[in-house]
Amino acid sequence: MKKMIFLVAALLMISAAQAQLVTSTSVNYEKNRKSIWLMRAGFTSAGLGDSDKAMGYNASLEFNSSANKFYWGSGLVFGNWGGKDYVRTKLELPLNFGYKYGITDDVKLDGHFGGFVNYDLFGKEPDPADEYKLGYGIQLGAGAWFQKFNLNLQYQIGLDDREEKNLMVSVGYAF
Repeated sequence: MKKMIFLVAALLMISAAQAQLVTSTSVNYEKNRKSIWLMRAGFTSAGLGDSDKAMGYNASLEFNSSANKFYWGSGLVFGNWGGKDYVRTKLELPLNFGYKYGITDDVKLDGHFGGFVNYDLFGKEPDPADEYKLGYGIQLGAGAWFQKFNLNLQYQIGLDDREEKNLMVSVGYAF
């Protein structure tokens, strides 16, 4: 557990340092800016159409660093996932690569893909012998931007033995 917390903290510090190095002094929000920070919140549906799965939440602090219309992003996501018999609260570190397409100066669409690593912090388990685990997987998503506001839709597939399949919908604000 201590190693995982240290790893997450180290990755966030490296990410924050990178984002600070590429920031712009431009007052124009998007055209000349190289990195943005985002706060997002929304809900998570674990296992679409599966009545044994539960609805949850997600909240994040993320950043995107761009070069022209292409970007990469990371951050820290706090949320939960699970089923009727168990709910696990997790801390997640995503890494995404994407492309942002401008419809107008104020409206943009983006598509992104990447991976994630997460760790179960606490929760209700059906069997007390179950231990909290490190999870990982891939994700695919799309977003719509109106100036600094964002609507994001993302699907995650866990590649470990936890069978994590999450649809995440969130709204965000860039600053």
